[in-house]
Amino acid sequence: VGNAKVASSHNAVLYGDEPAMVAKKFPDVPFYIGADRVAVAKHLLQHEQVNIIFADDVFKNRRLGSNLDIVIVDGTEELKNYQVLPVGRGRECQSGLKRADFIIVNKVNLITPDKKREVLDYISQILAEKIVPVIESEYYVKELKSLDSAQSEELVSNERVLLFSGLGNPKGFEDLMNQKLNVVCHEIFRDHYQYSRHDLQKILSLAAKTKVKRIITTEKDAVKISSLVGADSNIWVAQLAPKLSLRVKSLHEKILSICR
Repeated sequence: VGNAKVASSHNAVLYGDEPAMVAKKFPDVPFYIGADRVAVAKHLLQHEQVNIIFADDVFKNRRLGSNLDIVIVDGTEELKNYQVLPVGRGRECQSGLKRADFIIVNKVNLITPDKKREVLDYISQILAEKIVPVIESEYYVKELKSLDSAQSEELVSNERVLLFSGLGNPKGFEDLMNQKLNVVCHEIFRDHYQYSRHDLQKILSLAAKTKVKRIITTEKDAVKISSLVGADSNIWVAQLAPKLSLRVKSLHEKILSICR
């Protein structure tokens, strides 16, 4: 689609599931996408009146000047995966972390204390003498919403549920839901999967067979299935939110200083 503003229709097929999800979640915030991040930023500034631009996945892009670099580290990831390709999945040397202004270690509530210490020590070794604030972050489920967002419900402890998702790290989603619910089954699809009516029919049939109380998916998956099933399908969308440690105050202050 070139340099484009994600339309209010939230078309996940045209724009991708993550852009469609963000556009739906923040309808009053102009959201642009494109392969050339510098060109996208220029295009945005030509068409919108904004004080600050948040750009995703641009830490390695030195052409796009930045006032603030935030790196998010997935605490549940194996440390070897942060090594550069092809050994791991990293796109640049680990020493690049020294360029960060803030580091957020995410999903610390889904790992053991020993694993968290291992991750924090790993970051400290990379930073060496460089001082970079490290903020810990947890994910939690605020509520469940119906596909049409008309209904909201809280999680019920030990409720039997079926999950389905197309994520890069489906285990993290399952572990989070298992903290309060009884996940009977998790139908896992590849990341960014485009669902068909047949897929949804199979999921609904499995839910009936396993006699679960409800079916739960993610916001990222929900934007791709709303046109495939009815509002009475008993599919609910987990509304996730982060809870950050007290150190986040310094990040808030930094962002506010940039906006002034």
